[in-house]
Amino acid sequence: MNRMNRISLLAITATLLALGTTASADEPPVGPASIVEQSKTMSLEERQAAREQRREQWQKMSPEERAAKQDKMRKRVENMSPEQREAMKQRFRERQQNMSPEEREAKRGEMRQRMESMSPEQREAMKRLFREHRRDAGGGAWQS
Repeated sequence: MNRMNRISLLAITATLLALGTTASADEPPVGPASIVEQSKTMSLEERQAAREQRREQWQKMSPEERAAKQDKMRKRVENMSPEQREAMKQRFRERQQNMSPEEREAKRGEMRQRMESMSPEQREAMKRLFREHRRDAGGGAWQS
């Protein structure tokens, strides 16, 4: 997997976690599992529209609401069993693998635009975060 795919996968993971879309054992699947399943029947335009809608919902939240949502997701992930974590990783892998070439290129362009819009300090912080994540995850979250 090349570096851009790794960064894209990490960004997708961070986005989904930030949006609170991880399923837990005692809740019906809403989030990555259902998003992946739904996306299999959606066109590229529909997937992009759904992603944009989730992003808009996030942008409308107050900083306190975002922090509470992130904290809630962090706790949910921390409380997952190893099997649940592996299932979550598998859903992310499937999502990445099921991307059409057009969607993959659109996602790369989106990530490129997001990085270019950051200040040099923000960009450096993001790069540092990615490096730390890869180091801590033994090469990346997508690896078992």
